Amino acid sequence: MRYTKNSSGYDYRTKIIGNSDSEAEILKNKILSSKNTEEIYEIKGNKLSFNIDSITYNKIKEFTINNRITINNLTQAVYEIALSKYTYSEDIIFGIVDANRTSNIYKNTIGMFVKTLPYREKINWKLPIFDFINNVQAKTIECYSHNTCVYEELLNNIEIQRLPNRTPLFDTLFICQNRFEVLKLGNSVVDINEIKTYTSKFDLTFEVIPLEDNLCIKVEYKTFLYDEDTIKRFVSNYINILQYVLNNSEKTLYDIEMISSKEKEIILNKFNNKITDYPKDSSINKVF
Repeated sequence: MRYTKNSSGYDYRTKIIGNSDSEAEILKNKILSSKNTEEIYEIKGNKLSFNIDSITYNKIKEFTINNRITINNLTQAVYEIALSKYTYSEDIIFGIVDANRTSNIYKNTIGMFVKTLPYREKINWKLPIFDFINNVQAKTIECYSHNTCVYEELLNNIEIQRLPNRTPLFDTLFICQNRFEVLKLGNSVVDINEIKTYTSKFDLTFEVIPLEDNLCIKVEYKTFLYDEDTIKRFVSNYINILQYVLNNSEKTLYDIEMISSKEKEIILNKFNNKITDYPKDSSINKVF
């Protein structure tokens, strides 16, 4: 389905994203990298997998059921907080995906119907965490309701500048798989073996997969931008934020700390340990 500049889908996207080159460029968020990427473009990538323990996963399921939100929106809200903290920006934009099976006709049809949708968030750090998550859920539902937009045509219609070394509009993609189902063929259970690839379309793709006993996180990233330690640190900070949200949803976004208490102790008392011996009986001018 194609859309025009007069369609509700286009009107919604341009209202949320903006329709000028300057605004769209300001919105691009890149997780901090020590590498110079101004004139580099590569698709070489890697993928790392992480597991959230069953205790935390049970807390996630309990939190979402009690508060009538989805795992998708909870984990997406945490991703937004982490992305904002890493990019030092309160105005962020990233991609989300929609299954796009809007009709029962497509429910059991084999094929790829997924659409990529741009999602923008302006974070108010004074907002209570629980209110922020609810806002994310409401905004995401609204975003999905305007999925008739075609991403490629949207880029053409807002006339965003295309650069050979940049992904247009946003640099990171967030995905949350809806559910995990055991695939069976008759009485046989099918094991799914993921094909290892060494490419990455976006700078970073953050995928959350709810399994039966734990929550799996997979991060695909461009290796010319980030090294393995950077991705591990990002996921560790993400999990710290998630655990803080689960235990302190009544507090504000401003109160969230993404580093662990152990990391905080190292930063405050080890890296900044300035205690040293000096001759107490001497005056300052004699010491220096």
